[in-house]
Amino acid sequence: MSKKDWDAQQYKEHSEPQQEGGQAIIAHYPFRGDEVVLDIGCGDGRTTAEIAAKLPDGNVIGIDPSPAMITEAQKSFLSVQNLSFIQASAEDFAFDFQFDLIVSFFALHYVVDHQTVLKKIYSALKPGGVFIVVMAGGDQPEVAEVFAREKWKALISEQEMVWGAKTEGEYRPLLEQGGFEIIETVTQSASRLYDSKEDLLNWALVWVPYVTGLDEEKSLQFSQEIVENIAKGQKGAIKSTSPLLYVKAQKL
Repeated sequence: MSKKDWDAQQYKEHSEPQQEGGQAIIAHYPFRGDEVVLDIGCGDGRTTAEIAAKLPDGNVIGIDPSPAMITEAQKSFLSVQNLSFIQASAEDFAFDFQFDLIVSFFALHYVVDHQTVLKKIYSALKPGGVFIVVMAGGDQPEVAEVFAREKWKALISEQEMVWGAKTEGEYRPLLEQGGFEIIETVTQSASRLYDSKEDLLNWALVWVPYVTGLDEEKSLQFSQEIVENIAKGQKGAIKSTSPLLYVKAQKL
């Protein structure tokens, strides 16, 4: 596994916020049951499989740039007939048909060129098709402060940085420029309690190696500093709060 690939097992064991957030939206979406759906940044495929279960007469494709994630997804859901997984990024996916619904849960903040991605998504939707995204709606202050520390800035600047979180105010114009009709955008402060610093560390280690490009040892050190920054002044369970952006838009 390269330092720019994901650890699929680490993700599977410590990605409860991603799974719960995506599945909550799926549970309330009014599926007909015959839609063709694309899940961008599908990870290990668990949320994508939840969509497939809602589509007795439809099908869903999950894409992810990570070979490790796609291998895990394919292995886990081999028997699901209306579900498939393809290694592809949000910037370069291509299909010779269009989708009724395109979703992306906790993935597009790892995209830098949002205009290119939104253009791809718009082209891939059927007229009237819907696009739903949940992603970081900006930076978590305690995390951003660690990124800004001089000892890390130099190291990370040598890597290919993979972080493109957008605030609601930044993302709405990009949607409009892309031709979308905006149905709804909401920013909320998403909080989660972690029982211990170890739990919080495992959460950080899901994404830090990928975003920073740091090696295993330095990723651990960086993650530990994030944990200490978030936990500062707290006793018992540790509360971590970050901005979360929900978007629902439609192709005209």
